[in-house]
Amino acid sequence: MEYAWAERGPPTLIAAPAAAGELVEAYQAETGRKPALPLAELNLAHLWLETKATSSMWRFNWGNISAGGFVKGEERLAWKGDIWRPPWFETPPENASPRTLELHAKMLDGKAPSAFRAYANHSEGARGYVRLLKRPGFAPLLRAGESGNPTAYARAVVSTGYCRDRDCQPDRMGPALAELVARFRRENVFQGLELPRPRSSSSGAAGAVLIGLLLWSERDRFS
Repeated sequence: MEYAWAERGPPTLIAAPAAAGELVEAYQAETGRKPALPLAELNLAHLWLETKATSSMWRFNWGNISAGGFVKGEERLAWKGDIWRPPWFETPPENASPRTLELHAKMLDGKAPSAFRAYANHSEGARGYVRLLKRPGFAPLLRAGESGNPTAYARAVVSTGYCRDRDCQPDRMGPALAELVARFRRENVFQGLELPRPRSSSSGAAGAVLIGLLLWSERDRFS
């Protein structure tokens, strides 16, 4: 099924402790083991930035994972499941925001997605996110997550092509990730999940400075 932007429905909200549990269950289902605590913390922080703490999570798409885009003037959707369309998919009116006009032009040029994946529930959305991270091209992101270093994780977000938007640059995203990790620790979001703690993990997240949450990002990759 295809959902137009106006038909995408309400955001598929989830609280941080529940999301932490879903994330761990997704790792267990997809990899056979629990993630290391530093990786789980940074993954959840990443998701919180991507979806504005799930207030911009549509159709249970945990990582705003694209479904495809235009290649040489033809739309190609690699994802065979349900999709939802971004606001820049339809030809925008002349009075549309500069951002919408820019993204529509990028979409037609193959530099922004034309569709995003839609899932049936949070469990499926979490597993889709973990499956994406399991791909060989995202190995640097997993390594950075296991290190517990927010700046390294932010660099990997850019280097893997997950996001190259200006708000994903390490000097902005790194401190935002660190502050969210510190908040999750204060709120005991992962308490009781018994995640492994690598001896080499970084503990520098707690002292970072808060910057604004990341608006949802465009992609140069088409999954």
